[in-house]
Amino acid sequence: MVSHPYLSGIIPLVFIEYFLAVTIVAFFFNRQRRLSESTTKDSFGGSTDGTFSNSFLDFFKGKPFERAFQCFPGIKWTAFLLFCRFAFWCYFVGIVFIYGYIYFDGKLYYFFTIWNIELISIYYTLATICSAVGFWEEYKSMSDDVHRQDSLQSNRHLLYSTENSNYSQSMTNLGYSMQILFEVAGASAIFVTTIDFVILNPGFHFWNVSMHFITSMSFLIEMSLNSLAVRWEHVLLNMAWSVIYNIFIWPMVISGIVHDWPYDFLRLDKSSCFLW
Repeated sequence: MVSHPYLSGIIPLVFIEYFLAVTIVAFFFNRQRRLSESTTKDSFGGSTDGTFSNSFLDFFKGKPFERAFQCFPGIKWTAFLLFCRFAFWCYFVGIVFIYGYIYFDGKLYYFFTIWNIELISIYYTLATICSAVGFWEEYKSMSDDVHRQDSLQSNRHLLYSTENSNYSQSMTNLGYSMQILFEVAGASAIFVTTIDFVILNPGFHFWNVSMHFITSMSFLIEMSLNSLAVRWEHVLLNMAWSVIYNIFIWPMVISGIVHDWPYDFLRLDKSSCFLW
């Protein structure tokens, strides 16, 4: 078995660093809630009292469900966002995930890139569902016999609405989940693209472009069209995604199930692991 002399030092260090990050973010997040202008509702629809349960729930709350499918004002743009999301879903689920899994015989499950593709596939699945629901509701509203000369202005107002949504709680929760996945998957996609093309493998071949480049391009298009809000405190979720991968890959390599490190900077036999 290969020696990993820095294993006993790096694992506690990672958990200590993450605990410190959680503590700092929790302090400023609660401070932000206490200083909110409203005494009953903050900008995400949660109470501003300082109890742990309310702070925990508010951390995961997002904008109203309308934000999950809104694009520029007008149903045509809603339909366009739906089309883009469905196209990306077909690409990542069909070509990259399913075909890639068959092509590589499922042997690449230990790469963070594959984890990222799976997360992106889940995101576009939820995003497509949200867009389909939103488009259908807008289509039904437009087909009513109600005079809607102010619909353009109304839609523009919805882009910045922070009031409680009229959608069911299940759809609201679906929208919350989608917004969180947008933040984590989008940031991870850009991170993976940067690391791959700057450090690991800058070559433009099919699988490299499919798994490392188009991922980021899809989220740049997504960001240019959607109305989702990125919350600074959710950086903890991005960090947790990387920590979970480390917790998975370290035992897999050390136990011999995975025979070599998928990335050199994860190696635990060199002191440079602390810098990484």
